[in-house]
Amino acid sequence: MQLTSDAYEQHKIKLALDALRSAGRIRFKVQGASMLPTIWPADILTVESNPGGQWVCGDILMVRRNDRLFVHRLVASTGTGDEQSWVMRGDAMPQNDSPVAAGDVLGKVICIERGKRTIYPRLRVSRLTRIVAWTLCNSDVLRGWVLRLHYGWYHPQKKIGSGAKIAEFFPSV
Repeated sequence: MQLTSDAYEQHKIKLALDALRSAGRIRFKVQGASMLPTIWPADILTVESNPGGQWVCGDILMVRRNDRLFVHRLVASTGTGDEQSWVMRGDAMPQNDSPVAAGDVLGKVICIERGKRTIYPRLRVSRLTRIVAWTLCNSDVLRGWVLRLHYGWYHPQKKIGSGAKIAEFFPSV
């Protein structure tokens, strides 16, 4: 049976969520540029589950919204107890996301692998990172140029602009 694109994406999400629940941790390759310059397309993230966890502003969290998974930074919390919700925003996004319920927070990013480097996310975003994120958010031309340059740097053997979709899940052992 051949899966349609949407069915295939939903199957991958279900597989990732099952792996996160059973192993408590997953690794996956990033698709998207909403967290530039902190997280780049093709970075590999390790997300650790922490049901009912105590998140703090600045944590990078994986959340489920509209049958999709997002990795954005926690910027605020609202409410208390069962009514608590979390406000997220991508570093390179101009505005906050709509709040998500506590049950939709799936885990926290504990490390980012980029090439041969391992990066541990910081709670605070430096002034330089904020400036770069704002610039990339507001300039499509510059963002495209920087993404091509970055891709060529970390994947010199691959042709830039090949149009390959990057979204592979690698459950951790």
